[in-house]
Parts: sequence; C-alpha cells; structure tokens
Amino acid sequence: MNAADLYALAPYLVLSAGLVTLLLVVAFLRAHRTALIVSVISLGAAAGACLTTLDAEPRLVMAQLQVDGFAGLFNLLILGGALVTVVLSYRYLSGRRGELEEFYLLTLLATLGAMVMVAATHFAAFV
Repeated sequence: MNAADLYALAPYLVLSAGLVTLLLVVAFLRAHRTALIVSVISLGAAAGACLTTLDAEPRLVMAQLQVDGFAGLFNLLILGGALVTVVLSYRYLSGRRGELEEFYLLTLLATLGAMVMVAATHFAAFV
C-alpha cells in the first residue's frame, strides 16, 4: 500500500475515523445532540474527501476495490442520503425514549458498507 492508495481510500478512512469517534462519544457521553453533530461532521468530511478524489485516475486498491469516478459519484450520493437521513431523524428521535445514539452508529456503519459495495470488484468484498 502506497500514498496513492491511501489517497484513493481517503473517503473510507475519514468515515471510519468518524465512526470510531462516534463510538467513543456514545460510549462516554451518551448525548443525542453530540452524536448528531459528530455524525454530520463525519459525513461532511467524507463527502469532502470524495470531492477531492473525483478527478483522480481509476485505482485498483488491494485487488478488491476499484476507486474511480463512478464509485466517487455514487459514494457522494450515498453520503448525501445518509446526511439527509441523519438530519431529518434528529427531531423524530428526540420524541422517543431509550438509547437514541445507536441509530447514528448504525447509519454510519451502513453508509460505510454501502460505499465499499459500490467500489467492490470481487464478490469476496460483499461478504
């Protein structure tokens, strides 16, 4: 793995870092609003990383991910949908009882999984 591979994987790495940060926030703070803020920042940062990699040449990373303009465009669509979902669900979840922060964890994790599936070139990446 070299610097060009890491540059191509930047959106995935940024979202993964945001997911770990959100996991720590949920574990220690248990604050619904803070979970929303961390989720929005993570999704926005991943979308920003996607925008910087849109014009890069197609790159085969680890023989299972093809990061190119097609994957970048659909990653932006997935991130946009997740961002809209997270923002619109805050008010709905505020009226509920229980642990609301797990919703944001699951949303970010599903978003990361969808992003990986878009770039997958081999069936083993689906598993």
